[in-house]
Amino acid sequence: MDAGSLRFRMTGLYVAAMALTFVLVGVAVYRLTGGAIRRDLDHLLVLRAEGIAASIDTFWTVEAEEALRAGRPLGTASKVGNADFARLARRWVEERAQDPVLLDIVVQIFGPEGRLVSATQTVAGATLLPFEDLRPDLGPEARFLNIVGNGAPGQEIRFRALSFPVSEAGRLAYVVRVLSPLATVEAPLRRLRLILLLALPVAVVLSAAAGAWLAGRALRPVDRMIDSAQAISAETLHRRLPAPRGRDELSRLAATFNGLLDRIETGFSFHRQFWEDVAHELKTPLAIMKGEIEVALRTGADAEGSRQALASNLEEAERLIRLIEKMLTLARLDRGGAPLETADLDLAGLALRAVEEFRTPAEGKGVRLLLDAPAAASVRGDEARLRGLFYILLDNAVKFTPAGGTVAVEVAAAADGVRLTVSDTGPGIAEEDLGRVFDRFGRPGRPGEGGGFGLGLSIAKAVAESHGGRIEVRSRVGRGSAFTAVLPGGRT
Repeated sequence: MDAGSLRFRMTGLYVAAMALTFVLVGVAVYRLTGGAIRRDLDHLLVLRAEGIAASIDTFWTVEAEEALRAGRPLGTASKVGNADFARLARRWVEERAQDPVLLDIVVQIFGPEGRLVSATQTVAGATLLPFEDLRPDLGPEARFLNIVGNGAPGQEIRFRALSFPVSEAGRLAYVVRVLSPLATVEAPLRRLRLILLLALPVAVVLSAAAGAWLAGRALRPVDRMIDSAQAISAETLHRRLPAPRGRDELSRLAATFNGLLDRIETGFSFHRQFWEDVAHELKTPLAIMKGEIEVALRTGADAEGSRQALASNLEEAERLIRLIEKMLTLARLDRGGAPLETADLDLAGLALRAVEEFRTPAEGKGVRLLLDAPAAASVRGDEARLRGLFYILLDNAVKFTPAGGTVAVEVAAAADGVRLTVSDTGPGIAEEDLGRVFDRFGRPGRPGEGGGFGLGLSIAKAVAESHGGRIEVRSRVGRGSAFTAVLPGGRT
């Protein structure tokens, strides 16, 4: 596995996360288990101390009754400072020293002054209570202590001790101390610690194997997408990445990349068609120019023939210049290279000036030109570009309208902005061609069509869209066409 690969990093992160989880869980288990064992030991010591105190009190009661029946009553019925009680406590310890209930439990009986009365076994270094633990004014509460005693030479024994005071008439009568070696707690904790330490490396190794497998399984669709992407070239843009099932991140990535491929393929197709159209448009005038020059050179044309050839070539050169200018205009609009010089404009005033400029050529063709702009209509835009949009729409309308026809220009405010509509009574556009009207070099056929490159309406559309608007077309064959540019209104 490559150390720099995503699979390696995912596996490493997974192993690190699992190892940290195991350590935290192990520490938590160890602490909780240790706390539970210690609480159980404390509870056991409390039960043993209470049972021992109750048993000693029962011994004392029985001893007092037997002495009374035998005619030798005890000197006093109180256990406080009573030598007979101390003797009885020693006898209880001797009789109960081997009781299985007290297995691993050391029992010590202390008098109220802190003197050891009796013990089940001697605990070196832990035979006396600190005096302050036996003071009556400390209350009747039991006290837990950790005591260190001496075992074998040089070896210490740690005990958990409970001092359980027993009171009589509000006075401390004696103290029961029960001790249990902490080894009973530490031994299972050592075993648990050893198990956890041995289990951690095993768990890490298993998690590494599981992480590598899971990372490989999770990234397998990515590998397939990489292989598919590497096989895509300019000639195979129709191919798409395999999308995993479901709606997870990988399927969204594949869908996003496939959408990008769709746009790239569309762009490639568009540019391929665009340059094919450009080549076709350039080929015709260049072929005409070449042919006329060849004829003039071959026939040795006189001055008049040369003049006609040059005039024809000049006309074709001007046609090529117009084509190149329109292509440059489209290129600037496409990339936004020329920013809009916006200002608040009266669209009705712009329409009036455009109509007046086209009135002479329209009348020369026998086309009536009408304007309907009853009120000022403010838009915010670039005056030069909007004037160009007017000229394109009017030029097309006049060009395709036969003599005796009408071209009408209407400017009106609407809910979605300001509408500029240029309609004609020309031959109209076939329904199947309407979708290609704004395509570059599209030139959908219309009866009586004049010369042109099919770029004007593409420029008009780009101008409208650069202003945040749109352009629409309605047409019926034999009834004419209507082009409507919708532009956002300006400030009033």
